[in-house]
Amino acid sequence: MASGELAKRQTQMTPDKDKQTVKLIQYVKTRWNSVFKMFQRLVELRWPVTAVLSDKSVKKQADAKTLDMREEYWALMSDLLPLLQPLQVMTSLYCTGDQPSASAVYPTLWSFVKVDLQEKDGAVATFKKNMTDSLRNRFAMTSLSTANHPFVVATVLDPAMKAMADFPDNIRAAAYDNVRALVSNVEGTVGNGNEVESDATSQSRRRNVRNRTRERQR
Repeated sequence: MASGELAKRQTQMTPDKDKQTVKLIQYVKTRWNSVFKMFQRLVELRWPVTAVLSDKSVKKQADAKTLDMREEYWALMSDLLPLLQPLQVMTSLYCTGDQPSASAVYPTLWSFVKVDLQEKDGAVATFKKNMTDSLRNRFAMTSLSTANHPFVVATVLDPAMKAMADFPDNIRAAAYDNVRALVSNVEGTVGNGNEVESDATSQSRRRNVRNRTRERQR
C-alpha cells in the first residue's frame, strides 16, 4: 500500500508528468555503493516520502514518527552524497569488466583524498578524516614502497596518467626511478641475448668454414 501511495505522490508532486515513478532503494551489506544509492534516492524522493508518512490513512502515527527523520538527518545525507558519489564512480571504474585500468587506481585515489576530502570543517568532518585514514592505510598511499607497486608502474607508463600530479613528490620520484631501473634491466637482458646470438652465429660460421676446408682437402 505504501509503495502505491509513494508512486501516487510522485505523480502529484512532479511537474514532469512523463517522468516515471521510482521506488526507494534499500542498503545491502554485500553490495558496494548501496548506501550512496539509498541516500541518493531518498533525498530525491524526500517530499513524496514525507507526504506518505504524514498521511494517517497510510501509516499509523506511531510508525510515522519512527520512520520520519529530523531536518539534520536530511541535511547530513545531502552533505554525504558529494563524498559518496566519487567513491561510486571509482569502484565502477575499477570493476569495469571490459577494460579495467590499473594505471588509474592510485591517481584517482590521490585526487579523491586531496580534493574531495580536503576540507575538514562541517558536519561530515569526522567522515572525511576516517575515510582519508582508511584509504591511506588500505592502499599504503604514503608508503615509499608503493612506488614499486605494479599499479603505480602502470601509471608511470600510461601517457594519460604519468604526470601523477596529486602524488607526493617523494613517491612520484621513486616511481620514476623504479621504472627507469626496470627499463635498464630489460635493455641489459636484451643486450646479453644479442651477444649470445652473435656468438652462436660466429661459431656456426666457423664450423661451416672448417667443414668446407675439409671437403676441399679430400
